[in-house]
Amino acid sequence: MHPDVEQELAYTLLIELMAHQFAYPVRWIETQDHILGEVNAERIIEIGPSPILTNMMKRTIASRFSNSDQALNINRHLMSPDNGNPDIYYKYEPTEEPDLPELGSQSNTVKVSGSPAWEVQRPVTASHIPSGPVDEIEDTKVPVSAILISLLAPKLKKDPRAIPMTGTISNLVGGRSTLSNEIVGDLLAEFPNRVPDKPEEMPLSSLSETLSTSHDGQLGKATSALVMKMVSSRLPGGYSLSNARLYLREKWGLPPRRQDAVFLLALQRQPTSRLLSSTDVDSFLDANAAAYFGQENLSIPSRGSVQSAAPAVDAKALLLAKQQNDALLRDIMGVIQGHTAAKNESQDATLQASDSEAAATKKLDMWISEHGDDYAKGMAPIFDAKKQRIYDSYWNWNAQDTILLFQRKLQGQMSSVKELEQLSTSIVNRACGRTLEQLDYIIAQAERDPTVDSGLLKPMQLLRQTCVETQERQPVFINLSPDMAPLTTISSDGRLIFSEIPRALPCSKILSTNEASSIAFPVSRADGVAVSYSPQLTEILCHDLKDSRRSGFSFSGKNVLLTGAGEGSIGNHILRHLLAGGARVTVTTSSFSEKVTAMFQSIYARHGSKGSVLRVVPFNQGSHGDVQNLVKYIYADASWDLDFILPFAAISENGRDIEDLDSKSEIAHRAMLTNLVRLVGAVASQKRQRDTITRPATVVLPLSPNHGLLGNDGLYSESKRSLETLIPKWSSETWGSYIALAGVIIGWTRGTGLMDSNDVIAQAVESLGVRTFSAVEMAANIVSVMGGRFNAECQETPIIVDMGGGLGSVKNFKAKLTSARQELNAYAELKRLTAQESSRDKAYVATDAHAKTSKRLRGRANILLPLPKNLNYEVDIAPFAASLDGMVDLSRVVVITGFAELGPLGNSRTRWEMEESGTLSLEGCVEMAWLMGLITYHNGIDKKGDHYSGWVDTKTSDAICDDEIPGKYLEFMAKHSGIREVEPEISDNGYDPSKKESLIEVALQRDLAPFETSIETAETLKRQHGDKAIVTQDASSGNCQVQLKAGAVVMVPRASRFNRTVAGQIPLGWTAKRYGISDDIIEQVDPVTLFSLVCTVEALLCSGIIDPYEFYQHIHVSQFANCLGSSMGGLTSLRKMHRDRYLDRSVKSDLVQETFINTTGAWINMLLSSSSGPIRTPVGACASSLESLDTACDLIMLKKAKVCLVGGFEDFVEDLSYEFGCMKATCDTDAEYAAGRVPKEMSRPTASSRSGFVESQGCGVQVLTSAELALEMGLPIFGIVAYTSMAADKAGRSVPAPGKGVLTNAREKSTIPNPMLSLGYRKRLLELRRTQIYQNISDHLDILNSEIALFQESETASPGDLKAFRENRELRIRQDAQAQDAEVTFSLGNQFWKSQDAGDISPIRGSLAVWGLGIDDISVASLHGTSTVQNDLNETMVIQEQMKHLGRRQGNLLPCVCQKWLTGHSKGAAGAWMVNGCLQMMNTGLVPGNRNADNVDEKLREHRHLAFPNTNLQMDDIKACSVTSFGFGQKGGQALLVHPRYLFATIGRERYDGYISKRDKRWRKACFRLSEAMVQGNMVSKCIKTEAPYTSADGVAALLDPTARF
Repeated sequence: MHPDVEQELAYTLLIELMAHQFAYPVRWIETQDHILGEVNAERIIEIGPSPILTNMMKRTIASRFSNSDQALNINRHLMSPDNGNPDIYYKYEPTEEPDLPELGSQSNTVKVSGSPAWEVQRPVTASHIPSGPVDEIEDTKVPVSAILISLLAPKLKKDPRAIPMTGTISNLVGGRSTLSNEIVGDLLAEFPNRVPDKPEEMPLSSLSETLSTSHDGQLGKATSALVMKMVSSRLPGGYSLSNARLYLREKWGLPPRRQDAVFLLALQRQPTSRLLSSTDVDSFLDANAAAYFGQENLSIPSRGSVQSAAPAVDAKALLLAKQQNDALLRDIMGVIQGHTAAKNESQDATLQASDSEAAATKKLDMWISEHGDDYAKGMAPIFDAKKQRIYDSYWNWNAQDTILLFQRKLQGQMSSVKELEQLSTSIVNRACGRTLEQLDYIIAQAERDPTVDSGLLKPMQLLRQTCVETQERQPVFINLSPDMAPLTTISSDGRLIFSEIPRALPCSKILSTNEASSIAFPVSRADGVAVSYSPQLTEILCHDLKDSRRSGFSFSGKNVLLTGAGEGSIGNHILRHLLAGGARVTVTTSSFSEKVTAMFQSIYARHGSKGSVLRVVPFNQGSHGDVQNLVKYIYADASWDLDFILPFAAISENGRDIEDLDSKSEIAHRAMLTNLVRLVGAVASQKRQRDTITRPATVVLPLSPNHGLLGNDGLYSESKRSLETLIPKWSSETWGSYIALAGVIIGWTRGTGLMDSNDVIAQAVESLGVRTFSAVEMAANIVSVMGGRFNAECQETPIIVDMGGGLGSVKNFKAKLTSARQELNAYAELKRLTAQESSRDKAYVATDAHAKTSKRLRGRANILLPLPKNLNYEVDIAPFAASLDGMVDLSRVVVITGFAELGPLGNSRTRWEMEESGTLSLEGCVEMAWLMGLITYHNGIDKKGDHYSGWVDTKTSDAICDDEIPGKYLEFMAKHSGIREVEPEISDNGYDPSKKESLIEVALQRDLAPFETSIETAETLKRQHGDKAIVTQDASSGNCQVQLKAGAVVMVPRASRFNRTVAGQIPLGWTAKRYGISDDIIEQVDPVTLFSLVCTVEALLCSGIIDPYEFYQHIHVSQFANCLGSSMGGLTSLRKMHRDRYLDRSVKSDLVQETFINTTGAWINMLLSSSSGPIRTPVGACASSLESLDTACDLIMLKKAKVCLVGGFEDFVEDLSYEFGCMKATCDTDAEYAAGRVPKEMSRPTASSRSGFVESQGCGVQVLTSAELALEMGLPIFGIVAYTSMAADKAGRSVPAPGKGVLTNAREKSTIPNPMLSLGYRKRLLELRRTQIYQNISDHLDILNSEIALFQESETASPGDLKAFRENRELRIRQDAQAQDAEVTFSLGNQFWKSQDAGDISPIRGSLAVWGLGIDDISVASLHGTSTVQNDLNETMVIQEQMKHLGRRQGNLLPCVCQKWLTGHSKGAAGAWMVNGCLQMMNTGLVPGNRNADNVDEKLREHRHLAFPNTNLQMDDIKACSVTSFGFGQKGGQALLVHPRYLFATIGRERYDGYISKRDKRWRKACFRLSEAMVQGNMVSKCIKTEAPYTSADGVAALLDPTARF
């Protein structure tokens, strides 16, 4: 038949077959039931190009026939021509073990580990491997069972086929709980949020089924890490996982998930060493892919149809062509190099380097194969002196503890006598003259306060007396540890609960016996290799232990090296005791982090005593290099010559017996023995070099009674036992003159990291006759060994103290211990099962009503605006009312009625929560999530089709309850708020400090290729470059071709890395649209204007003002002022105006208006307030906000305004950040990172390690009114602005230099008290003047009567005229009298001190005296505190000198708050944020600590009036606050804020009650509006105005009429 006819017939047949298939049902289910069920066919062969039907039938067999086939012993074989030809034709080959296929030549054979695939159906030879690209097969999920086996096999060190799916993890690990925990941890990482409870107790098959229900079929975190580790450690360098995936897809047709399955197989078949070439990798991948195809019974894929149609290409021919091409290229390169006289010597060097690299790789692989990964990682050096932390400011923490002690006693917060005793002992150990002054002041104040219980005074007086007696004494460690016994109880639900109770027999009685056999801690003396018990030394130790509880021991001047002081460890408690004794300690940590350093800092702050120093450095005792570098670091300063060494670092090896010794056991042995000895030797060497034979270092060797006693602890026992060999070496080697040895056999110690899991059986251990110890108790005993006479004996000969508690003397201890543990667990399990049964019984009989009442209520956020704390009039106000009533002119008293901010921590409420507690409340979380756009409010049909009203996730629209928000978003919110790495997505112009753009000028070395441009652009280029630019015009298109010639100068962009990468940006996701601001406004104005609009509206809401026009019901439009300021204004607009315009980018034509600093205030007025009052724009750099406050106060006191908006705003932009960096004003974040600091630690005001401020952005606003207006309208009053001032400095040449001009606020010359400072004296004067005024009224009325009588006699005026005349004159007389009264009240009240002789009364003293307060009543100082070295020294000096000059009492320490540790420095907005913080402090009585002040600068110690807390201080009463700001350009500002209770004391009870009623009503409405605004997204838009409060027709009249109200 002709080929064309055959092709036509084949085509027709194909069409007919397809039509038949589409027209008739397949009935595949019935077909399978017949073949598999009725016929019970065992050999099933599919005829076709690929095993489609057999694969479908496999799934049917697995789901429906597997159990019956097993019962009937039916073995089915499913075959197809491409994967079963030998079986179909019964051609069998001899069976043998499935080795790796032999691929190519013998040199390409890959040697792999002996772990075979889990199930390989048949060997696959090289002939079965596809030779080219193939079609991709259908993808399928990676079975969870395969993932489980891949995770278990390497942990258990078992062949995958030896792991039964019926077993549980607990059974498979053989009771090794540590290993079980590791496997469970891997499961949690692999299957996040999907692992059931107690997976270790489930059969693997059940666990696999449970995890499969929600598994996506891909590798998780744990298996992906294993695969990546295999790729990096076993494949050649440069060969990536992507390369491997590409190979498996193109060569084997495997899609991604099947590739994952191949990688899981490869994990079990890894080569023993690194593969050296890509050919080896190909063979390795081919072997595993072939094994996978065999395991899955898949046919080897054939080449795709497209590829098969192409002619075959000989690979050797391709290789030959490539070699010829390479040779040609080498010849050409040789000619070029010869022509240029270049040397071509690098090739041989490259080849040699390649050979050397291969040899080094082989050697490295051998090393890792021998030692293991844990060993390699465990000996990596981490020591870095740049990361050291030095803590020595005990003097500041003593002042803080003294305040805390009194406040906690006063407020009844002292939790126990023990806490009181510890705190008092710590204060005594650090007592100095300042401490006595502080205690004197506290006691004197308490004696004068009738509300203070006399029982509080006695402890404080006793403490003072003790401090007097011990002031000149060296600090001592006193053993206050109680003698506690272990107690294990089992709860009703079967939980094992460990606790401690006092022992019946005090420790002192145990130590008082003289019988050697009964003494708790027998001591032995070493004489060479001989060790003998010493009664004399035992008695000395006994007395030392007694002395430690009586007089204690001092370690002043002693230098100690302590390794291994993790939280809860013995070393950790030793550190506390040594610091209490005055030691200078260098402590190391192998887990250096912010959390760890904070832990050590808190230890020093509580226990550090006079002269004590704590240095913390990272150190890995497993690293030889670290050992050497640590000792060099210590001896770089001769004053740190060591007196004691405590090498307590240890690595847990639990769960390892001699069959399981691994690389972790080796590194543990290295750390606890080898390098410990090296450490001792390195110290001895340093002492030998310095010939220090009179100051040997006592090494406290941590020995153990566990010489294999417990087992399953790796090489721990060997490490401890081997330490004992140092003792005979002391006399046999030459270092004995420099080192003393004191071996301490440490018994069973409860509560340490190594023994946590054994605490519950400690009681059972004691029942065996073994004494167990708490970590505190053991530490105190060891320190007693170091501090008493016993230490001197150690320097004569090595000594061993047995504190083992008899642990080594119990026969069959392990068996008894195991039995006790089993009995305890069995009893606990019984109680657990009983509790479960009881619970089920109760659930069964429970009524529906009970079920309803037990339903858990969901927490809901209640977001409220701040409200001044309600005061008890009789207690909080009445005591001042008698003297203050009527003593001020309320129209000229300035009060703050509302405040708001936008900054790195969100708004003022969320910032305060972070400042107060370090975390967000439920309300704070909801508000922050809304502010960052993570949630939105939905009211309508949800995704499920139901009506829903509540919060939804912005991205997914899934409903979310309030109490779920913290768990879902808190971590994200913490990461993307506050001080953090600069986030380019919210930076101006996408600024990324790691890619800071700039231009570099380049002169072209050769002609550039022509490029096309417009005629206009071509002309400008020609104008700039002249003959260096060749322009040709295309007549057809009208465009030009421009070619820049050699010599033309062009600007080329470049990107550099700037080392200021951290800032306090506003939270990620904040947008003005969320507040309802329209797109046209957002596009028009600068970002700082948007900040200010939002803050203004929120501050008005805080004032209870929902509509700004409400003010015009009470004041004229000319009495509303705007005083917002900034240091530089619209920086984004400035950047666009200069840079973008220069770069010819698109810039709007009216941009220049947004660069003016006063434009922000103009927009606020145009959009919100529509005022005609003063608009002042202070520019005071970093003091702009305080200058704004000062300006507003002047306006109100001069009656130019009754309402003022004050505050400041600032942006964070690239150019300003760079310029501050060039000035070295900001901290170098690279240096901070190198020192181990995280971003939130980088702003550290007053800390000894501070290095510059951290920039931030945002806005802060306050609403100021006269007190009279606030009382009239019922506005909340948060504080009184008692005084503001701005001051310059002096002649100089440095613009940013901090000034001292603010000192003038304390200027006064007289040392004799001025009687005008007495409120009572001024009140008498005022009453006298008022009497005169009222008498003057009577006189004028008499004159008026005489005048009227004359008019009546003349009969020139009618009675009506006379009446009108009288009323008018009487009104004027009384108005004049009121004006005189107000003026005299103002002169004798508000500002009486200004009327005195120049310099007689200082502004600070006078402004406080207005309210009956003195310099001792300033309760807190909010410092500018930028974290720069010079500012913090200058500012504290200024405050100290003010307090000293004005006579603040010694001991009345002024707590200094430095808010910028949290917020960073926002320049223009900084002062406003500080004022907000002061208002919140006065309202709550809480002084927040500077948590970044880890160690206060020693130079601040001389300021005896100041304290620098790093923890919160809860004060009973904050009467007044000082706020200071220092700006570049000699701008120094200071303000005094006073608590509003003193204002309320001037108005009387009735008026106060009426005011509170109006205030609360207003506050409730404002809170409702806030909630509404968050739900509707219209906080600002609802306040935006399009018209003035008056009509256009009435505009002129409204402005001219001072009585106009709207």
